[in-house]
Amino acid sequence: MRRAILIAFILSGLSATSFAFNSYYIAKKDTARKTRILSVGGGYVKTSLNFFKNYQEDTYVDGFSGRLMFQTSETFRLALCFSQAQSVNINPTWINVNNSFIDLDAHFMMHFADQRNIAYFIIGASGQYWNGYYTGLHDLNAWKLHATPNSNYKALYFGAKMGMGVEIKIFGPISGYGEFIFRFTKTDVGTGLSDVVYGLGIKLNIANFGHSASSKKHHSILRFRDKYHWF
Repeated sequence: MRRAILIAFILSGLSATSFAFNSYYIAKKDTARKTRILSVGGGYVKTSLNFFKNYQEDTYVDGFSGRLMFQTSETFRLALCFSQAQSVNINPTWINVNNSFIDLDAHFMMHFADQRNIAYFIIGASGQYWNGYYTGLHDLNAWKLHATPNSNYKALYFGAKMGMGVEIKIFGPISGYGEFIFRFTKTDVGTGLSDVVYGLGIKLNIANFGHSASSKKHHSILRFRDKYHWF
């Protein structure tokens, strides 16, 4: 836990430094940049779910994610994300556990020298929906869960997330991305680090609402204010 918090603190410090430098660089190079891009994306996630501290041989679960993003400038965008982890059992305590996440994230972006690829710092709010069958058998949790044995248990948890990502342009409006994220959640048994997520996916720019010279460097399916040019 302490190590995870230390890593998160270092990541936030490095991102803040990079973001500050990048903002200065962009402002100096082109003060007229007005980039507004609507994008969609999705892909694969590997999530380490905190099953109320019950023993697991393998803590990671596969899943998928989808997102809708709106970039308001060269250094900032918002992302609404949905993730679903595959159903899993933790015998004999939990059966058929399903987890869904809805996140609202802010991305603070740093552009590489070629202006095609970016690195970004992620900070956001997270909601987790837990649904599983609780047997109560061999529950090793030091804090007892307020749930009736042999019953379906459903709960909605809220928390925060932070992490880092990188985005690489593939072709035209298509980019690939990779992310590393920490989730901190308040659950029935306490507050703390509840999840570590690795993600890989594809992003597609749908529309570019920018009207400056710099915005034309960002490919999209539709480019408004430019007679709907394709790519």
